[in-house]
Amino acid sequence: VGLLARHLEAKQRVEQERIRGLEEQLEVLAHKADITPQISQTDPLTTLYSREAFDKQIRAEVSLATRLRRPLSLVLIDVDHLQLANDTYGREAADELLVRLSGRIIREFFRKTDFIARCGGDEFAVLLTQEQFDVALRAAEGLRHGLTQRAIQSRAGEVIVTISAGVTQYRPGESWEE
Repeated sequence: VGLLARHLEAKQRVEQERIRGLEEQLEVLAHKADITPQISQTDPLTTLYSREAFDKQIRAEVSLATRLRRPLSLVLIDVDHLQLANDTYGREAADELLVRLSGRIIREFFRKTDFIARCGGDEFAVLLTQEQFDVALRAAEGLRHGLTQRAIQSRAGEVIVTISAGVTQYRPGESWEE
């Protein structure tokens, strides 16, 4: 009986060690799961939403707009001549310009409820939920005009940034890709 009890105790210790190891692995995986969505959801330079986050959000918003029969508009923004700024002043200066520009876009031209993402090097997308085309068009035009009225300070000096923008509104029955 004593031998059997020691054998069971040893087996129990081995199982407890195995469980502790699995718990540690689970903790590491849980931590990775906590930070991975944040990393993939945010553009590291501008801290705006990433392209991946935008793709998820537009699918969800199109579904909601269809179900609730509410408007959904999209503004696509392309920063003009960013490559020229990059070539002239260097990548760090061009990156600083993008950071400052994204801050102005958020603060001055769109609502806190709008979903703003950096979708490429010099491309941004803004989802305006529950807004008609004309409201999105005014916002895009306000951004385009406002940027030309006040220079952005950067290590390259004062820079007037110009953009090109496209505006569209989702129509029920369209896919989000359309």
